[in-house]
Amino acid sequence: MHRRIPIPVTSSDNRTSSPGLTILCLLATASVCSHASAANSTIYRCDDHGKTLFQDSPCGTQPGLAAPAGRAIPSSTATPLSSPLSPPSSAPNAQQNPMGDWRGQAQFQGTENGQHLDGSQSVVPLVISLAPEGKVTGLSPENGCRALGIWSPGFPSGPDPRVATLDITLSGCRFSGFNRRYSGTLIVAAKERSAQIGLQAYDMRPGQPTRLYDVKATLRP
Repeated sequence: MHRRIPIPVTSSDNRTSSPGLTILCLLATASVCSHASAANSTIYRCDDHGKTLFQDSPCGTQPGLAAPAGRAIPSSTATPLSSPLSPPSSAPNAQQNPMGDWRGQAQFQGTENGQHLDGSQSVVPLVISLAPEGKVTGLSPENGCRALGIWSPGFPSGPDPRVATLDITLSGCRFSGFNRRYSGTLIVAAKERSAQIGLQAYDMRPGQPTRLYDVKATLRP
């Protein structure tokens, strides 16, 4: 049985989308964004003709997520990622490979000049998938966030088989401030079979206080 985690809806970011400069920052540890509403915490991993998709309802039930016209994806292709069942075949290598599906509770939060933004903080389920060809997809259904981007092996400063450097854009987040581009890392701890993810983005605009949005989590295959 899947659990629903009710989280009260709070105010959203009302900052206008006037032109400004978003500065991206790379974290070697973990950082976070935030906000949430009560929703189903089950995340489904769907196979659409070889493409991995994540959604918060069974495969083939949302338009544009999968099937050719008039044909739904068979439910057998859906893997509920928050279930206690055995991990999918794309579960990350038990050694030092960041590729595959990672899931866990993530903290989202925003700050302005070091002070928390009202309604920005939440701790909600997150799933992230790193494909071998370098694509990143993900979903955090309780706050509406979807992730899309790319990853590359190692740090920018040098190779490391445990590390994936991430360039990800979040969209659809109910707290609108989180809808932006992030940089960060996913670092595998092979012995613990876990990974630390940290994403961060700065929003700096002339005449306005600096805002920081970040996401951090300890994830497991």
